[in-house]
Amino acid sequence: MKHRHVRVWYQKPIRLSRPTLSDYKSVETFFSANFEGGYPVLVSSARAAIAILLGLFWTTKTIKIFKYASQCVVKACTLSGISPVSSLRQEEDIVYHQWGYPVDRNTKEVFIEDACDSFKRLGSKVLTLESRFEIWSLSKILGLRFGAIIWCKDKQDAQEIFKIRNSKPTSFLKITLNLLKKFNVTIYNQWENLELTNCSLSKFQIGAIHKEVLGWENLFNFRQDLLNLKISVIKQLGYTGGFEMQDDLLKRTILPTVLIGNQELENFTDNTLLRHRIDAKNAPYLVRIYPAW
Repeated sequence: MKHRHVRVWYQKPIRLSRPTLSDYKSVETFFSANFEGGYPVLVSSARAAIAILLGLFWTTKTIKIFKYASQCVVKACTLSGISPVSSLRQEEDIVYHQWGYPVDRNTKEVFIEDACDSFKRLGSKVLTLESRFEIWSLSKILGLRFGAIIWCKDKQDAQEIFKIRNSKPTSFLKITLNLLKKFNVTIYNQWENLELTNCSLSKFQIGAIHKEVLGWENLFNFRQDLLNLKISVIKQLGYTGGFEMQDDLLKRTILPTVLIGNQELENFTDNTLLRHRIDAKNAPYLVRIYPAW
């Protein structure tokens, strides 16, 4: 049997369209008007967001990150001159809402909520753990090649980020390498080094983001319908187990990137992946997930 390629995150269909120009403020105004509880700043990527936040606001030599953190998070820390540490018995400074599933509040103050793949309904509250910052990856949420939102609790913090971002010139080399990075590891490393030191976007990139965010509600509803349809199909095909936060899924209050089964989904191994589930309270454990796309 031929196995299809399984992706965890949404991939935007490739369509030819006329390029448009826009500015940072137009995108940030959309997010300000449609979500509650923070001040949004548009930057080029989630990894660049972590690097800029650490460089501007983190004051100690180490930072506690979530278990099984991706290499891009680790590199963003080290490039900022900060050593990331991870332990099964610690409360993280950077908390991860894995695959868009919200985690409980930590008992200590949270510096960053990594909500890179949390696709929230219009009108939702951000910074739900009362953190100082929250990061969304528009690449993972909307399927673009670029873009991230930093949500700031304090307006003054947002203004500091504006100053740094606006001082960076548009890097057309970075844009070119971003298109080629998947073909060569050397190109990828060159792109990543530029990305972690320059969080700017071109007017064409911002235009593409602006166009996509204006369709936020329609895309949210489409993907919610698709996810709920997949739940129904999986059960019709004989799966008898449940899914993590199934009531919230069916009530359409959350929209994760994957379904997490509490059984092994033996009948669906061609379309599933084994991945570590990160739990803030317990050791990570393997679960079988079913991508929602």
